[in-house]
Amino acid sequence: MPPTDKGAHSQGLPMQRTIVPVTLLTIVVGGCGGLLGAMLMTKTTSRPAILSGIGNDDEAALPSALSREARQPHDAENGFENGGARTPLLQLKELPPIVTNLASPEKAWIRMQASIVYDTSLVTQPDIMVAQIVSDTVAFLRTETLASIEGAEGLRRLREDLNERASIRSDGHVRELIIETLVTQ
Repeated sequence: MPPTDKGAHSQGLPMQRTIVPVTLLTIVVGGCGGLLGAMLMTKTTSRPAILSGIGNDDEAALPSALSREARQPHDAENGFENGGARTPLLQLKELPPIVTNLASPEKAWIRMQASIVYDTSLVTQPDIMVAQIVSDTVAFLRTETLASIEGAEGLRRLREDLNERASIRSDGHVRELIIETLVTQ
């Protein structure tokens, strides 16, 4: 046998020894993954989500659980659930963009877009509440310095201060003021 054939044959043999086990291992792992996925799918689809708290031996609790679930949408429409306790009806309302100057440095400006989450059943005139919150926010931002709102800690403090002021201005009806964008110049 010529030496060139022996070199080509010895290089091809280790490649075959590697390809066959890797292929078999890939097939086995793929089959195990498919089997595991099928088992998980049958477990999650075998019981409806409405009965997630009921065990298999609690078949007698089935009608009461269904009737409880059937009652909840009706009670939620009226703002009540579980024994007459009022559930807040929350809504997200976008505030108009707020543009104002900062206290320091002299030529620093801030532009903020925010939204509020409030209870619609308690607020009779949301537009007036929004105008008051925007006015209060502008007055507050004019007292802030650029250095006080820089960084993660400054943004966290600003968010907390604005949340507190919005809650006070709305007599506690605003649950949260969400800062969507904040640009300083």
